[in-house]
Amino acid sequence: HCFCVPLEWLSFLIVLSASPLAWLRPAWVAQGGLAAYIAHLNPPATQVAAGGMLVLAWLAERVTAALCTPLRRLAAAAGIWIFSWTVQVPIGHWLIEQNQPSMTQALSMHSVLFSVPMAWDWTERPERA
Repeated sequence: HCFCVPLEWLSFLIVLSASPLAWLRPAWVAQGGLAAYIAHLNPPATQVAAGGMLVLAWLAERVTAALCTPLRRLAAAAGIWIFSWTVQVPIGHWLIEQNQPSMTQALSMHSVLFSVPMAWDWTERPERA
């Protein structure tokens, strides 16, 4: 999760950075807003994750700038997304953990928006009842 979930999010940010609204720097807006929202939730882990979110915005802009055409940008985003899901679900969930991804049972906006901070939160959590 720690590696693959941020890759999924990176693919989304590359698409955002390659959009016609690129002059608004949407990857920074999206990541900055999410980082500000999560930073105070469970410090210090969420503060570290918030910084990581900004690194993803920076990386998305670098990839977008390096790829000249919209088709190459979309191809890169699709390739990253497919790679992350290929590694995470069949290898991570099915082979190593031997379980189903929890998103298959309860997909929500929060499970998508907070997937990266949750994947990067290494603090101990009390067991859920």
